[in-house]
Amino acid sequence: MDSIKKAQEKYALKRVVKTVSFNSEKELDLIKFSENLDFSNWVKSKIRGDMESEKFKKKAKKNIDK
Repeated sequence: MDSIKKAQEKYALKRVVKTVSFNSEKELDLIKFSENLDFSNWVKSKIRGDMESEKFKKKAKKNIDK
């Protein structure tokens, strides 16, 4: 059991947790939508998509500027 605790502590040190807040009156639709998601992986996917989009924009701009 001690090895499990050590592994969990080691993993916890590698993690960064970001909190997202929602206004329960004005953003109820977002709350309900997010409840049906694997929220962590969904957010990561969106971030990666935006990062790829930015890379594409930078490459396109670089080619235009040539």
